Amino acid sequence: MEKNLLSEGVYKDTIEYTAIFYEDIINESIKTCTVPDLWKTSTVIPVEKVKGTIKATEIRPINTLPNDEKILETVIKNQLVQYLYDNNLIIHQQSGFRKKHSCETAINYIISEWKDELNKKQIIIAVFLDLKRAFETIARHLLLIKIQNIGVEGRELKWFENYLTNRHQRTIVNSNISEEISVNNGLPQGSVLAPILFLVYINDIVKALEYCDIKLFADDALLFVSAPDPVVALEKIQIDLNNLYHWLCENKMKINIDKTKFMVLNRQNVEYSLQLKIKDDSIEEVKEIKYLGVVIDTKLKFQGHINHVSKKLAKNIGFLQRSCRQLSTKYKISVYKTIIEPHFIYCPSVLFILPDSMIDKLQKLQNRAMRFILKKRFDTPTREMLNELKWLSVKQKIFYFTMIFIFNIKQNNLPNYLSSQLMYNHDIHSINTRNRNDFRLPFFRNECDQQNLFYKGLKNYNQLPREIKNCNILREFKNKLYKHCLTLPIR
Repeated sequence: MEKNLLSEGVYKDTIEYTAIFYEDIINESIKTCTVPDLWKTSTVIPVEKVKGTIKATEIRPINTLPNDEKILETVIKNQLVQYLYDNNLIIHQQSGFRKKHSCETAINYIISEWKDELNKKQIIIAVFLDLKRAFETIARHLLLIKIQNIGVEGRELKWFENYLTNRHQRTIVNSNISEEISVNNGLPQGSVLAPILFLVYINDIVKALEYCDIKLFADDALLFVSAPDPVVALEKIQIDLNNLYHWLCENKMKINIDKTKFMVLNRQNVEYSLQLKIKDDSIEEVKEIKYLGVVIDTKLKFQGHINHVSKKLAKNIGFLQRSCRQLSTKYKISVYKTIIEPHFIYCPSVLFILPDSMIDKLQKLQNRAMRFILKKRFDTPTREMLNELKWLSVKQKIFYFTMIFIFNIKQNNLPNYLSSQLMYNHDIHSINTRNRNDFRLPFFRNECDQQNLFYKGLKNYNQLPREIKNCNILREFKNKLYKHCLTLPIR
């Protein structure tokens, strides 16, 4: 097989002229239920995670497939996704590789549910499961059965069977190409279809559970249960851990015990001595853990997350100061927006519920970056630098993106598990008041419980000027909201 010399850019630039040929190839593939064998070979390029390493565990294999196959897979993927969507076949607990879903929606789903349980004085035990090489261990014959179980039969099922068979891979190291070997397990890495097929494969995992809830983001699995008594919660989650272990064994998947942790969440300052096992191996208990990029702790205070973000920001600002000293202001800003700003706005709706004292820590780091970019003195007022750069402060930026997040929930642009938590004043009464379209706030007994997106966030949304909150077009909403944010306190 000759090495594919054409880049994706060439394919995109010439698609206007080649589309008619690909149309014929794709139609023939679907008609004959075959994928050309020439397209079934993936190329593995080893990339060092640790510079100069010779350990296989410290090398990341990057798999690439022929661009021709990706074009075919894109067509099939779009049809499969539409079929899954139209028939509501993917479980609502799954947030990975799905339209309208993101890490932020998944995190808010979990936090909201956990805060409700803690508000009821429940104790939560959560297990953060690490699945070992999940995509690569999938049994293809079982996948075909699961594809058939969701209603894909006949010619379509035969296409998937042909797609999964007779696959090969080779490795390229320093321009040296290895011999091809047959790959009989797993999904083709780097393919367009693999993520969706994985969702189908893991979709029936909920049937293994008796007491617990599970939240999935592709292969990131979070198992949890709540109960008023820790012993009861422990018994329930241990039963479902056993059930889950058997399901994984039956489906040829494995748990990485060393990376699997559990956490006990409660409102009381009480330490429980609990032990969980998967088969004969004990799971380590932790007080905080990074999940989907957010550091979660047992009290849902997120101090650990702020510390984590602050360290990343300090490191990147240090890089900016060391490496960009000779650059113009324009290019310094470009570097800032590339490697620094994303950390301020990752999951902003999580940062929004935190106290101002925590956000101040992030503001000091933004001030440090602005002073370097503008070559200002240490005592330069924050407002002066923000005005010169035409930026929002950290607090204003978090507010801006959180209001957009709520707008998208309101407009049903995000998963139903978020929009289903909204209630409006007109749902309670039919009186035509000025505030009838405002959100109806949930009842919380104390200020701690009110630090919730579905209280604090909705309350702030209700307080927006009427011409902003009544917008139904996202672009118009953003423009008006941005101007409003400039009038808000910077800290």
